[in-house]
Amino acid sequence: MAQIEYSCKRKKDFVTFIAVALFVIIFIFEIYLIVFIRIQLQRENALAHDVLKQKMLRRVEDVRHRLKNVKPKTPLQNCEAEMVGSALESVVQFVRQNRDVMTSQQIVQSDDLLVQLMTYTHVWRKKQFMFKQEKLEFAPVLRSMEEKLDKAAAEGR
Repeated sequence: MAQIEYSCKRKKDFVTFIAVALFVIIFIFEIYLIVFIRIQLQRENALAHDVLKQKMLRRVEDVRHRLKNVKPKTPLQNCEAEMVGSALESVVQFVRQNRDVMTSQQIVQSDDLLVQLMTYTHVWRKKQFMFKQEKLEFAPVLRSMEEKLDKAAAEGR
């Protein structure tokens, strides 16, 4: 059998051992990082989901508190406040029923609706309601009708 000859004769020494050991350590460390980073990303996604949910629940309480402090002066303003209260209760019921299975998208959509409801309460704080109650002036209309009737009577109709 023919013996293989190498062009570079290398004997096993301390430097070779360190090179092989470093290679193995780096390889194991890379595998560890791949697994560790994946686990961390999954954990961060779960934490982000929980943070979104907590923000939404805090906003529910903020809107509820602000809604209690609204003092509407007219029945139309009271109706506006009741509509916002009804929308808030719908969101609260949905959250209570689906709290554990809500997706991040559902949480964001619910939170967006709560932001809109909070915007209404901010506007109400400045005494500016969305609906304006207009008064109908009957005097000019009645005067115009009387003039037309007088004119028609004068012409003999």
